[in-house]
Amino acid sequence: MADRSNVEEHKVSEDLLNHAVNASMIDYIDSKVVVALRDDRHIVGYFRTFDQFNNIVITEASERFIHKGKYADKPLGSTMVRGESIAYVAVLNERHYRLQLVSTADLFAAMDADGATRTVALDAFAGAAGL
Repeated sequence: MADRSNVEEHKVSEDLLNHAVNASMIDYIDSKVVVALRDDRHIVGYFRTFDQFNNIVITEASERFIHKGKYADKPLGSTMVRGESIAYVAVLNERHYRLQLVSTADLFAAMDADGATRTVALDAFAGAAGL
């Protein structure tokens, strides 16, 4: 007869891991967050809910662009983000921002003039997200 204790231990460990991940996600509900996507885009908004696949719903969402000490937000409204596309989620404290808010048109013009791509730098969020 096969020893099933290893299988059962693995299942228990997996269940505990899923519970730990979900418990930490619960702490973010109703917080303003930055969601870093695997394609180097960032969504800023209010974290509302998630499911067992870590798909999340963000309200008042905006895609954030940063270039040379300035930033602009492109409004998206309410957005569902697939869990598999998320690199990380962090609470955003914009009081620590050392960036100047400008219009999207002005920021895109400056980025185009400099030949910059329209993605954000991860370190631009590091201070505001506490990373």
